[in-house]
Formats: sequence, structure tokens, C-alpha cells
Amino acid sequence: MYIDDPPYPNTPSKKVVVVGGKKDVDKVIRLARQNGATTRDYDGNEVFWIVFEDKPKRIWDFTERALRKSIAR
Repeated sequence: MYIDDPPYPNTPSKKVVVVGGKKDVDKVIRLARQNGATTRDYDGNEVFWIVFEDKPKRIWDFTERALRKSIAR
């Protein structure tokens, strides 16, 4: 897991968290917050910008709740 620039220039976040292998959702959230891979949506929810290694051209945007559900699978 590491921080990188988004694969597309118009991504709302300046950075993305690239996730692969064993996933620890708390580490993903902490890394995103520490490195600018989050934004806020219209309702004020924190949005995490994630790229999974197996789909490097796809940027996923998750609220914390959705991210926890997705990675817990």
C-alpha cells in the first residue's frame, strides 16, 4: 500500500492510496488522511480516493463506511 498521484488529471484529490495484497482498512484510512488522499462531498462526508493494484486505471471514491465494508469483504 502506498500513496501515488491519481492516474487522471481531473481527480478531485491530489493523491490516491494504491491498495494491493493484504488490506488493513485502518491503515488505508490513516495513510489517506495523512497524505491528502481525501476530499469532502456536497454533504460534508469525507471521501477517500483509492486505486486497487489489480485495476490501476480505475479510481474509486469511498466514504469511510463504504470503504470499511468494501475492504472487509
